[in-house]
Amino acid sequence: MHAVGYPHILKSALLDLIDCYPVDPIRMKSLQSGVQDTFICMKLRLTEQMLDLSLDYFCVNLEILLSGCIAFRHESDVVAFLNMTKMKCSPESAVSQALNRMPSMKVKVGVSNPFHDLTKVRFYFQEASVALKMGKMLSEAQNAFHFNDYILPYILMQGTGELPLDVLFQEYFGSLQDHDQNSPISYLETLRCYIRNNMNVLKAAEALFVHRSTLNSRLVRIKQMIKLDWNKADDFLILTFLLRAQDIYISS
Repeated sequence: MHAVGYPHILKSALLDLIDCYPVDPIRMKSLQSGVQDTFICMKLRLTEQMLDLSLDYFCVNLEILLSGCIAFRHESDVVAFLNMTKMKCSPESAVSQALNRMPSMKVKVGVSNPFHDLTKVRFYFQEASVALKMGKMLSEAQNAFHFNDYILPYILMQGTGELPLDVLFQEYFGSLQDHDQNSPISYLETLRCYIRNNMNVLKAAEALFVHRSTLNSRLVRIKQMIKLDWNKADDFLILTFLLRAQDIYISS
C-alpha cells in the first residue's frame, strides 16, 4: 500500500486509488469531503532527463505555484489534481498557468475532463494518460492535450480490437485501393471528401473541383465497388469508422 511515506492522507489515498490499492474508510472519507468542488487530473511528463529527486522538487513547486493543487510522483511522471473551484478558473486556464509558471522546464501535459468525485480518480487518471499518449502521437508540437480533444481518436484506435486495421480496411475498401493504383482519380479520396462534407454533393463537388454530375457518377461506381451502403445507418457507421481510423493511423 502506498500510504507509507506519504504523510498527507489525501495524497496517499489518491495514489492508492490510481494504482488500484484498497483505501481504508478514514482516507476514503477525506476524498468525499470535497464532492461539491470541481477537479481535473493532469499527467505531466518532463521531456528532459531529470534525477528522481528533481521530480519531488517539481511536485513541491507545482503545489506552491498553483493554489488547490496536489502533486506527486507516479512512476517516471508527475500526477497532479487541480481544484478548479478553489482556483476559480477553467481547466484550460489552469493548465496554461501551470505551463507558464514553469518556463524553464519542457513539459507535456495530459488533462482529464472535469469531475467531482475523487473516489473515481483512477478513471480520470486514465483520461489524462490517454490524452498524453494520443496528444504526443497526433499533436507533438503542442504541450497540453485535453482528453476531450482526443476521445474520438482513442475510441477509433481501440475499436478494431485484435483485428489489424489494414485487414478490415482491405476487406471493405480493397477494390477502391486497386482502382486508385491504376487511375489518376482517387475513389478513396472522393469518398472521404463526400463523407467529410456530410454527404452534401454540392459542397463535396466544390472541394474536389468537379461538376456535381461528375461526382454523382463517381459515387454510383464507388457504391457498386464497396460492400457498404452509406444510406444505411449501420453501414454508414462502419464506413466512417474505418475511414477516420485510417486517417488517424496514417497521421500517427
